[in-house]
Formats: sequence, structure tokens, C-alpha cells
Amino acid sequence: MRAFPTNLFSPKVEVFNPDHSFRVSGVTRWRLCRILAGLPGVTFTRKPRLLGSGALPYAEFQFRGLRFQVADGGDTGGDGLWIEPQDGLAHPVELRALREQAEKLVLPKCT
Repeated sequence: MRAFPTNLFSPKVEVFNPDHSFRVSGVTRWRLCRILAGLPGVTFTRKPRLLGSGALPYAEFQFRGLRFQVADGGDTGGDGLWIEPQDGLAHPVELRALREQAEKLVLPKCT
């Protein structure tokens, strides 16, 4: 079965470890940050940068008193942008709220 190009580049939200991170692909870092900024309580402390670096996250923000980052996932990240807590601890409730916001506004509507 062949995949159509629209299926290859359509936005996706994927969860591999729901307590620690999720990945969004098919959107730019600027669009993803605008989507996350629409969630009440999200405040960006570092806006998305024009050029990326493997050593620094693309953007950083606070949500419910916790610090999160938008990163490329490093060597194992693959295609997409990873949203993860900066402290490396599990925050399933906050990540679920961020993921639901991303799913609601990123994924195409089926009608």
C-alpha cells in the first residue's frame, strides 16, 4: 500500500512515555508555540529561536508552576518537536493538558 504525500506530512501528536514527554510532528516550532500559548497559564520564558542548536531547546515555558521545553529530541528525537519538563521528572497531569491542547488545535478535523 502506498502512502500519499499528505499522509506523510500531516500533523501528528505521538506519545511514547506519557508521564515524561510527547512529540508533535508536521508543524513548525512557531506554530506549536502559538498553540501552547493559547492554553491558560502558559507563559514563555524563551521564545522560539530562528536557528536551532542541539545543545539548547527551541523554546521554554512555564505551566502550572513547572518549567517545560520544546526541543528536537537530540540524537533519538527523530522528526518532530518534543515537549518535556525541564526537571526530567514525571508530570502526567500537566503533560496531558498540554497534549490535549496540541491535539485539539494541530490535528486535522474529520468531518
